[in-house]
Amino acid sequence: MLDSTGKLLERLILTRLNDHLDSTGLRSPYQYGFRRGRSTEDAIKRLLVTAQGVAQGAARNRDLCVAVSLDVRNAFNTAPWRRIDAALREKKVPSYLIRLIRSYFQDRSILVGQTLLRRSTTCGVPQGSVLGPALWNTGTSLLELEMPQGVQLVAFVDDVCVLGISRNGESTATLINPVLEAVAEWMNTNGLQLAPAKTEAIVLTRKNLYNDPELIVEGHLIQAKQSMRYLGVELDTSLMFTKHVQQASSKASKSALTIERLMPNVGGPSQCKRALLGTVANSKIL
Repeated sequence: MLDSTGKLLERLILTRLNDHLDSTGLRSPYQYGFRRGRSTEDAIKRLLVTAQGVAQGAARNRDLCVAVSLDVRNAFNTAPWRRIDAALREKKVPSYLIRLIRSYFQDRSILVGQTLLRRSTTCGVPQGSVLGPALWNTGTSLLELEMPQGVQLVAFVDDVCVLGISRNGESTATLINPVLEAVAEWMNTNGLQLAPAKTEAIVLTRKNLYNDPELIVEGHLIQAKQSMRYLGVELDTSLMFTKHVQQASSKASKSALTIERLMPNVGGPSQCKRALLGTVANSKIL
């Protein structure tokens, strides 16, 4: 846990780092999360705009949009410091700021097990800190990989999504599989690993008949699903959001019912308590 002084230092470093990167335009437009104007909603919107764009026109002329959500194993815990340092220099971050970040990484340790054995750390960014995600974003050059026409690589911090557009399942697999191989190679080269077992894929289309693509991640076959959770939104193949609405409404109903049962014990349903009930239900839906 960081103390107040440490949090203040992180905030100061983050502000100056963001100011430099924003002024130089050296950040990928496909990198979302912990950036001004690049929120969760913006990342989801990019995916939906891409998918809905190929769903227009006559059904026989529509392409398939395939989304592959990649899971980076222990991403924040294994982020390589050498890569972050190199990226800061490549992006011409002021030297005083680089020295501050190097000092920020020095002499870090973790306590392991019940005996609280102290071990020095040589990689990773602190989870829960304001600076950690920004250093991850800065240190990854994954989005600088050259993509073939019809493929986009979108990242929300360490949540990486490959979007591929082609005529049918076979051609989409031919298009996307080399990209998945290149991403896995980049991860291994930079001291990171994908978790194929947690990788998910979905075909986003309004075609009635199509073949699922055969997608391969590090030798593992990834079967396309009927729905996939991406950044908190349950996507379904037809982009109708049926499952997402069902899940959100179910959560809202359960929360409202739980609070409603407490009403007799707190003096009944007054106006302010009704407002609280509505606010809780609304927050679950949204």
